[in-house]
Amino acid sequence: MAPGLVRFANDSWNSGLLESEVLAFDPNEDQKIDVDFGGLHPSTAPGGRTLGEFRLRFNGREVLKEARHYHPALACEVAFGYNAIRASAADVRFRGERLVAERLSRWPGPVADFSPIALTLRWPGRLPVGRAEPLLVTGRTGAANVVSVRYVDPSRVVVGYDSWGRGRPESQPVPAAPGSVTTLVIFLGNLFDAAAAEWSALPPEVCARVAERLLVRFDGQLVFDVPAAPYPTLPADVRAGLNEVGASSCAQHFSGEVLRVERGDPMMGR
Repeated sequence: MAPGLVRFANDSWNSGLLESEVLAFDPNEDQKIDVDFGGLHPSTAPGGRTLGEFRLRFNGREVLKEARHYHPALACEVAFGYNAIRASAADVRFRGERLVAERLSRWPGPVADFSPIALTLRWPGRLPVGRAEPLLVTGRTGAANVVSVRYVDPSRVVVGYDSWGRGRPESQPVPAAPGSVTTLVIFLGNLFDAAAAEWSALPPEVCARVAERLLVRFDGQLVFDVPAAPYPTLPADVRAGLNEVGASSCAQHFSGEVLRVERGDPMMGR
């Protein structure tokens, strides 16, 4: 879709196209994709279209899970990185540097989403003064939480928080040199899974702090600390640099570059 942004799709002949949201990735890292659907399993009715479930995980996060019709296939008819049937939904071959495929003995178990989100960003070469843009969006339309950035002058920004219909506090101005790289760590209660074993290992004061407040650190420095009771979210509804929920508090996308999205250290929430 753009440097560091990708969308996955499933095209089942005569069943329409299924697409994921736009996802951020680090082009310098290997990516892991897990896929499962009926056509990868033995079938007793070859040639017939069958209803089953299509699932796709990207770097441990399930981004597609939906009932889909599929066409049974033989093991010798499964190809990786090559469009042998010349389907119109994709190019003839995968153009990445490397593609290694292997069978899984079982579908991987769920991964606990437990920790803040760390974003490594490159600011625009010229800060668009007056414009507000999304940094992290969680939830869905009508029940979303938006952490945004607003450019207050050619070298400074403020961080804002919009919990749908609940007000929009902002931080004090923070330096942001045009074209420079900054790592932000965002703590928001709905990014943590209180049922995860890691939660009980944290000091109680840290648990209370990250569960009840929004904390944002710029290159390790705490720049924003406000009360927050975010709407619940699913892992698939956490987006970096994209406002697909239609929040009016910021533009649709971040105009700089999202270089990396990863889970951070909960202890930084002290």
